[in-house]
Amino acid sequence: MMHIAEFFKINNFIKHYTEHKLTEQQMTLWEFITLHYMNGDVEDADYKQDMQLPFKELANHGNINITLDQPRQAINIKPNIEITFRKFLHRNLSIPANFYTTNIWQPPRA
Repeated sequence: MMHIAEFFKINNFIKHYTEHKLTEQQMTLWEFITLHYMNGDVEDADYKQDMQLPFKELANHGNINITLDQPRQAINIKPNIEITFRKFLHRNLSIPANFYTTNIWQPPRA
């Protein structure tokens, strides 16, 4: 569990990143995070400073973790969909169907 005291070490993070930027000007913030948090604890020249960074040390601050297992309830989600059917007329029903088919094959008139 995370302790609030780790947030007070943010200044150490900024200061240490600034020191790295002075020696390695091309270093990005992501490279700094990768170097200090994703490569394990490498004992190099600035190891003591590295361990002053936030979230580097596992400290026991007297935390008690309690997990409560609550019974799970089924959630029924009913879709709210309204379907309407409309009848679309493609032709005028008062005109015979063969009227349309015979006129389509006629040459254009001027």
